[in-house]
Amino acid sequence: KEWEGELPKGEMFAFDNSATCTKQKDSRMIKVENDKVETLSWLYRPVDGEKKKLSPAVTVLDRGDGKLSVVFSGTPNAHHNYMEGFSFLNESRKRQLIDVFSRARALPIYYDGDEEMLLCSGKIKDGRLLAVFINLGYDPLEELDVVLDFTPEKITMLNPEGNEIDVDYRLTDDGKIKVMTEAEPMYPLILILK
Repeated sequence: KEWEGELPKGEMFAFDNSATCTKQKDSRMIKVENDKVETLSWLYRPVDGEKKKLSPAVTVLDRGDGKLSVVFSGTPNAHHNYMEGFSFLNESRKRQLIDVFSRARALPIYYDGDEEMLLCSGKIKDGRLLAVFINLGYDPLEELDVVLDFTPEKITMLNPEGNEIDVDYRLTDDGKIKVMTEAEPMYPLILILK
């Protein structure tokens, strides 16, 4: 609904109230009417050095079977300037989106790094996960850090001739997979994970 009373100045995240960002563009007040709705972030206004919660900013309702209803208070459709475009996709928002997609079992793999990376993935007929990484940056990566929703038995890579070759990898202490292969700029790296 339209705003009533004080206007928000920012958004803070439920997983860490010190993590904040600019409020979503065209934010409205969310009125929660179901006690099963979880608030993932709040719109707030600073008052006497504290963050006063005004309204939920992002909510999720788990309808069962991996079906989620997620409501954002505003729109991600923003101009790409320093105040709008990047505020919606800051590190805290990315963490929130990863959580939502993981809950819906819709994120079997993601790239865990700062470099600009395009990732497309899907299951192939034999049940393995195909993941195509394209490094959009200028610098090659010596290895690739990824997060999977399963522990792989084997990782292979397609070479230019279309043959699968084994790729070395290791599990890190924080649950990531470190794939020991280079990702050259603008050169597709095609991995198959079992």
